[in-house]
Amino acid sequence: LQRTPATLPTPARLNRIAALARARREEVLVQRWNRLVLTGLVAFGWVLSLVTLQGIWSANQWLAEWTGWGAMADPVVPVLFWLAFTWMTALGLLPLLREHKNSMQENVR
Repeated sequence: LQRTPATLPTPARLNRIAALARARREEVLVQRWNRLVLTGLVAFGWVLSLVTLQGIWSANQWLAEWTGWGAMADPVVPVLFWLAFTWMTALGLLPLLREHKNSMQENVR
């Protein structure tokens, strides 16, 4: 007890500490929100791709019957279309991920 200072920090120092704590809290909340939004976008992309797989499969079967083209009846064709759609969805999310990464790096600095 003898070594501890008897004076309290100045009000200006307390205000500065409180401002830093508020800024840090806001950063954490923004990071959590960004993580939630990106998780939702990725989940939406996967659900959309799975829903489109059924649609692509049905359209492929319809085209095979309508055109009489036997190659369209091959089950590999709709899966390839689905993979292409999934990649396009992922490529559409890349700019958002890059922007998120850049904003996170700016917050760290």
